[in-house]
Amino acid sequence: PIYGTYLLSENISVQPTAFNVRSPNTLTTIEEDVVVYTHVLLNEGEGYDNSTGRFTAPTGGLYMFSVHVCAGGDVLNYGIVVVDTIVAVAKCTFRCCSVNAVARVNRDEHVHVKAMHPYKARMQDDGTHWNQFSGILLHF
Repeated sequence: PIYGTYLLSENISVQPTAFNVRSPNTLTTIEEDVVVYTHVLLNEGEGYDNSTGRFTAPTGGLYMFSVHVCAGGDVLNYGIVVVDTIVAVAKCTFRCCSVNAVARVNRDEHVHVKAMHPYKARMQDDGTHWNQFSGILLHF
């Protein structure tokens, strides 16, 4: 095996794929907004784009995604979206909450976090309240 790449056969190799991002570019969201996390903690495989908030799968397979959201005094509803399908939803009522999903994602498909509340709502993001989005390829 080559470091960082797992050789499966003579013709196939897969790079490790995982990302962990935090700090939304805006703390106020409304329904249908894509949450754009700007601070990249990990981006193995370079699938997460911190200018759009979208993860693009470099390899098709089963992925696990997690979102952690902290409410800043409002009730927040957020979803994990694969292409156009919501695969998980969280409702945060004046505290932090998390949601996870395992989903099949094809190569080059997009995954993002979207606001689902029909009113402007604010997240809290500071040294002890982190809003995060992460994902990892489990199996291809």
